[in-house]
Amino acid sequence: MSEFVFKPSHSIMEFADLRILKSMFGLQMFSSVSSAIRKLFKNEKLVQLLEFPVLFLGATPQKTPALYSLMNYADLALGTWYPQGGMHEIVKAMVSLAEEQGVEIR
Repeated sequence: MSEFVFKPSHSIMEFADLRILKSMFGLQMFSSVSSAIRKLFKNEKLVQLLEFPVLFLGATPQKTPALYSLMNYADLALGTWYPQGGMHEIVKAMVSLAEEQGVEIR
């Protein structure tokens, strides 16, 4: 996870590292989410559970690159983060900041 996600992404060269190239194949990044999950799990209910987060991308597990399976890892290992009060609190904060800076919102 740290080899891919916690990079500043200033240049593609950040990923030109033998450890990263090896882990790309270990994560099955060049296959679909569905095929990567099905290689590891045979129970159809588990497969469906692990494929489910991809649906939030508006895609199907069969057409989504396996790289997106890192979302499952992030949810399970890092937890789910959300703003207190719901997503609308982000909008309210943006409006407040914009108005403080002199923006007139109509």
